Amino acid sequence: MNLALLRKHAHDFRLHLVITLVAVTGFPIMLLNAITAFDWEAFQAVLRVPFVSQLISALGGFDPSNVMNVTALASFTFVHPAILVLLSAYIITAATRAITGEIDQGTADILLALPISRKRIYTTASIWVALCCPLFSLFMILGLWIAQNVVTLDQPLDFARIWLLSINHVAMLLAIVGLTFFVSAISNRRGLAVGAVVGVIIASFVINWLAAIWPAIKPLSHLSILTYFRPFIIVRDHELNPNDIIILTTIATTFWLTGLITFTHRDINVG
Repeated sequence: MNLALLRKHAHDFRLHLVITLVAVTGFPIMLLNAITAFDWEAFQAVLRVPFVSQLISALGGFDPSNVMNVTALASFTFVHPAILVLLSAYIITAATRAITGEIDQGTADILLALPISRKRIYTTASIWVALCCPLFSLFMILGLWIAQNVVTLDQPLDFARIWLLSINHVAMLLAIVGLTFFVSAISNRRGLAVGAVVGVIIASFVINWLAAIWPAIKPLSHLSILTYFRPFIIVRDHELNPNDIIILTTIATTFWLTGLITFTHRDINVG
């Protein structure tokens, strides 16, 4: 790792990071406030609407009608499509800018001319993006804590379960980080790298949703990153599935290491 380069990444992405942290803190407050604005029986009726139930089931990993408590509903913020888009956008922007962006803009020759090895360039950029992942989960929990104190809830949130699912949440984000750095390391065009990662994330969402309504697709769900983060199940069972953590960690490590090897040995055309 190179501290000077790490400070550069922190400086370059400080505004984007602050905006993202504010958004992930405010979103749980707005969501819980919206939930409490509904009559509870009416809200349960909404959850029984097939499309809504299938969507939440695909993202949360369990039929929401069977986990009807405030903590379970609060846990949905971690897999809400808006949050997935927001956090994925930050990860993809930061990771591709640090590697492929330099090549695409023709500034890689300046970066590579510095007395810093490619390994350190790749590792430093990775550390910066990876450190942001637990920060995102921490600020989402902060948002839930604020919501509990400013919104009238029928029952207090069980933060022991929320802290537990945040571990799985970070593992999922790190899997996206590893994938993004791999794609960035093998690409010469930032647009293509961004498109490839976005395509994988969208495919994961679509596969999960189709698997919830079409049993024939269910075997393909193992190809989806979202399959290994099921907040409703964590809240229901009050325990992590070690297989999910192992698989997400393996995905993150395998893609990241492959990207590192590729980036340190590939020919880079800076012309």
